[in-house]
Amino acid sequence: ISCYGSKPEVEVDGTQKEKVIDFDRLLLRTPMTIESVVKNVAAISVAWKLAGLDKAPAEYTITPSEGVLEPKQEVTIYFTFQATKAAIFNTRLELQVSDVGNTKGISQTIPFALNAEGFDVYVETTKFVDLGTVK
Repeated sequence: ISCYGSKPEVEVDGTQKEKVIDFDRLLLRTPMTIESVVKNVAAISVAWKLAGLDKAPAEYTITPSEGVLEPKQEVTIYFTFQATKAAIFNTRLELQVSDVGNTKGISQTIPFALNAEGFDVYVETTKFVDLGTVK
């Protein structure tokens, strides 16, 4: 008889460190989507969830935000940003990983930083040309 233990663990884009999703600067009402792959690297099924979405600005759309992964299974998370006003939209989320029944609580957390800036373009004319008398 033999057995081995495994704890719930995932990788995000090949690493277990903080993930930065940087949208840079986007013109208002211009959507941009960035993909990130979460992979179960454990020998058991894991449950995952992005915590902190309730505090994220409405300009971010993230799908899916939670799920279950079988061993070696992957899921792609789509982070979409679309600014509705000129501002900086920085927020932090946390990917929380546990066993499927959540019997042992959260076993792993991976921080996510979402950074974006919405801007608008204004054209202002300040010079006037005097054409004199036009016949």
